[in-house]
Amino acid sequence: MSRLPIVGGDVDDWGQILNDYLSVSLNADGTLKDSAIGATGPVGATGGVGATGPGLLPTGGTTGQALTKNSSTDNDLGWRTPLGWFNVKDYGALGNNSHDDTAAIQAAVNAAISGTISGGCIVYLPIGIYIISAPITIPAGTYLLGAGMGGCIIRAAASSTMSAMVTTLTGQFNYEITISDIQLDGNVTNGATVTNGFYGYGLTDSIIQRFRVVQVSGNGIQLDGSITYLGTANKVVNSFARACGIGLLTTSGSTDTLAQGCDFGDCTNQAFYIGGSNSSLVGSIGWGSLTGCSIDASALLTWISGCRFDNNELNGLYIVGKTTQVSGCLIESNSHASSGFYAGIEVASGAGDVVISGTRSIGFIAGIAGSTQQSYGLLLDAGRVGPATVTGCDFSGNGTGGISYTAVSGDRISNVTSFNPTGPQSAPSVPTSTTPKTNPFPFDCTVYLSGGSVSAVAIGGTTIGTGVGGIRLAAGQTITLTYSSAPSWVWIGD
Repeated sequence: MSRLPIVGGDVDDWGQILNDYLSVSLNADGTLKDSAIGATGPVGATGGVGATGPGLLPTGGTTGQALTKNSSTDNDLGWRTPLGWFNVKDYGALGNNSHDDTAAIQAAVNAAISGTISGGCIVYLPIGIYIISAPITIPAGTYLLGAGMGGCIIRAAASSTMSAMVTTLTGQFNYEITISDIQLDGNVTNGATVTNGFYGYGLTDSIIQRFRVVQVSGNGIQLDGSITYLGTANKVVNSFARACGIGLLTTSGSTDTLAQGCDFGDCTNQAFYIGGSNSSLVGSIGWGSLTGCSIDASALLTWISGCRFDNNELNGLYIVGKTTQVSGCLIESNSHASSGFYAGIEVASGAGDVVISGTRSIGFIAGIAGSTQQSYGLLLDAGRVGPATVTGCDFSGNGTGGISYTAVSGDRISNVTSFNPTGPQSAPSVPTSTTPKTNPFPFDCTVYLSGGSVSAVAIGGTTIGTGVGGIRLAAGQTITLTYSSAPSWVWIGD
């Protein structure tokens, strides 16, 4: 009986013993002998060759299936589809950029959901260009997986009209959907009209990753819902949108969205339009569009961190939402529609409290082709319903100035390059004795008194003395003078 060599023994014979052992199952060229592959599969559950357990890559629940080539059911790797995978080519899709594959792709999706392993099954699209003429509807639990953004393209048929290329069911929650490694081509250059590349209604706990949408006449990705079927906790990761209406649109019916590592641009409207609350935009880019990112009035609690918004027609970042945090971002060379007219960041009328920290909003950059002037780095409009806190920012190099503001109670601007210190201010009138006066500026000031007869000065209701020398008065604080004859004063802004 053939055996393996004994370690430390079989001196001078170990090579022949090993060859004899291997020759039981292998031909001289290293390929498996036919006798080594049993009918029930190459490796079974019990571990032996040709054992009775399932094969390595069985098809759709069949046990003990051998890895043999079959042109009608092979995937693009030349082997049968793994358990729990539903290859669209097994259902008649060709992916040849001419055949209408709509019905075949939908059949694979339906089979995945109704199959023996419901939910969690993968609908796989091998390399190819798949033409569709109607939406592909994916139910909850679907995992739609392509062979890569560059290798797997779903393209709208020329001159076709559809509400979406890939869509979920409406009037229900759609849990745990994943779309990955696919490109959607709306084919607008060949007359197709597509309202949404991907439309997700009531989408919850779902992921869109390594996903590209191009040439869509409407929105690249829209996340929607209702009070009854609120979409929530979704992630759009490492994805791209080009030549769409809006790159990513979240409505008030879809909350808790995270967009991370995305690059959306060349959109006729906004690259990002945030209407859903509790949204986060992290490490992403919005460029070459109408606006880099717009935050709608319906958006409550929005966090934008480490993002770049540049070379847009109007603003880089436009905020009307409530409770917005912007940190560590770069906004530059916007206002392409009219150089020097639009601000890099605009916090518009109706906006709630906003905090902007560690952010640069700058205009023309010398040596960079195509860069244009913004009017201001930051524009704080009248009619805001909450204060702005702006700190540690750089708003230099803009056409008109660093910041333009109409002050709202509670505004605070500090340590901003090109703005602080602000120097001498048009001082408010001296109030009557014992009447508090609030600092009307969004920055701290030093107040210098002269003349008159002042017996006491109080800051925020606390007496600090008689006002000899400079008096520090923070933004929003009150100063109260007690005097028998009124002094004059000078205000110097930080």
